[in-house]
Amino acid sequence: FVPADSFHAAFRSYLGERLGVRVVRGVTVSQVTTQGDRVTAVGSGSTSWSGRQFIFAVGPHFHPVMNRWTMPGWGVSYFVPAPHCWGGAEGQELTVKEARVYVCPRPGGLWITSGFLLGGLPPSPQEASRLAGAVHARVLAALPSAARCVQGGPQHVAVGARPMTPDGLPIAGPHPQYSNAWILNGLG
Repeated sequence: FVPADSFHAAFRSYLGERLGVRVVRGVTVSQVTTQGDRVTAVGSGSTSWSGRQFIFAVGPHFHPVMNRWTMPGWGVSYFVPAPHCWGGAEGQELTVKEARVYVCPRPGGLWITSGFLLGGLPPSPQEASRLAGAVHARVLAALPSAARCVQGGPQHVAVGARPMTPDGLPIAGPHPQYSNAWILNGLG
């Protein structure tokens, strides 16, 4: 299990302090400026960032320069009551690699999300509930501590777009068109 918030903070700190890298999170890249085989800047609205190297670690809706290798997919998220689950602080997410899910403690329970369907139209509410049940079974199998404290099944099931790959493995490596860019995508 990986405590996601702690990992992200430590990784950003390491990148910034040791390598002089700036990490920009939570923005939608709407413009990519290139010169020959190099990316020179990326932008979001009226803000632009320039640099020597770029890593595009992105979601399902972003600039085509970064989204050539993933396919649209659908993920399911839900809440499950678990008032006295493990002692994680609210918002301290866990990545459960065995179940390919993210688990985030919330007041009174857990918010669980997972990529599930590759391509096509979003699932119907009935199909989304069925998918949430399948994800929930994987979570309980991979997280015995959660299985002991969860009360009931998935509630407040939601479906959203996710970047996915046909084999379910993420893409991580150099961008094939730009010599100073890397891709990290398809995490579903």
